[in-house]
Amino acid sequence: MCHIEEAEHRAEQRVRAEIGEGQITLPTYEAFCNSAKGLMIGEFKVQVPDVQCSECEGSGFEDAEEELECSTCDGTGSVALQIPVPWTTIKEIYRTITEEYGPKPAIDAAREVG
Repeated sequence: MCHIEEAEHRAEQRVRAEIGEGQITLPTYEAFCNSAKGLMIGEFKVQVPDVQCSECEGSGFEDAEEELECSTCDGTGSVALQIPVPWTTIKEIYRTITEEYGPKPAIDAAREVG
């Protein structure tokens, strides 16, 4: 093993010891907010089922007289909406994750153990 490989191996071992085997590192909340907004906007959605179809007003028919089935809801009278999760909610979720699972200052970690 050359000196560079040896140094890389030692650095990797040190990181594993500091973080813990099988764990990942997370960007700080501030770094996440500054870099992830463009990637996250519109990425997560909440599905709201059984919303009244606005085209047929819940009847299931485009034309009630001719009994033409509504093409928007396929005659069911309701649709499922996909609502994007707001960026503020994504940030709140990330903050909760980093506070719960992120690295803790050494003094706090020692208190948890003892």
